Amino acid sequence: MLLVEEVGGYELLPLLSICVRLALALWLLNSAFSRYDATPLKIPEVLLRFALTVLLLVIWPSVHWAAFAVALVLIRFNQLRFRQAVAVTI
Repeated sequence: MLLVEEVGGYELLPLLSICVRLALALWLLNSAFSRYDATPLKIPEVLLRFALTVLLLVIWPSVHWAAFAVALVLIRFNQLRFRQAVAVTI
């Protein structure tokens, strides 16, 4: 729909939004299936990543942008947990 001339043609911002959300959804899906990101993932975090993947692909902006923010916080939290674990072992 974003690239069809009859319905308005090319819209850059929505297309970029979809690409960014799709990339994040693929990252979450990959880490959920492997049960590993920066650290091993527990079952609740795996389930949360699956849910966020679905919510990232919803067409309603209020839903997919909220899921986008939660996904970024989740990834950052996992990275901080990894750094803390590395600092303890050094």
